[in-house]
Amino acid sequence: LNMYIGANIPLSHYDLDEAHEFRTSTGCIAGIEGAYFLNPYVGIGGRATVSETHIITDDTHAEKNSADAFSIMSGAYFSYPITDRWLVGSKLIGGYVRYSKLELEYGTKIESEGRAGFGTGLSFTYKVREHYNIRFFLDYNLMGPHRLQSGEWMSSMTTGSSFGISF
Repeated sequence: LNMYIGANIPLSHYDLDEAHEFRTSTGCIAGIEGAYFLNPYVGIGGRATVSETHIITDDTHAEKNSADAFSIMSGAYFSYPITDRWLVGSKLIGGYVRYSKLELEYGTKIESEGRAGFGTGLSFTYKVREHYNIRFFLDYNLMGPHRLQSGEWMSSMTTGSSFGISF
């Protein structure tokens, strides 16, 4: 079980409606992640996170509100031992993303909605002791549209570290 802490790096712009587009600035993400490994290489696991990302509308105006999201995902986890202490890992996960209600200063209101989400990533884990590890990761997240009418999926990279206890 790992404590998941990182920074979200946005990868594109998104349309809210025909008149407005927004982009996000770098934000933060925190949560828990874990997997049960059936053998040294393949496991099943999941991740639950909350994230906060600030919104910039029409490329110029920083909004007071932020785009907050809760996600819960599960899927396949992979690990390959490089040495006795170092492992390289990856994952393919999918699940549910819930966006918070968002009210922009120019009057647009976006209700709280849930969407599908997917993720993958690459990690390097160092086993400090038998049951304690530190992991450095780079994840790619693809989340359903914040507003169904836009149809644009949100994508971001998350980089960070996690600290875990293994059983």
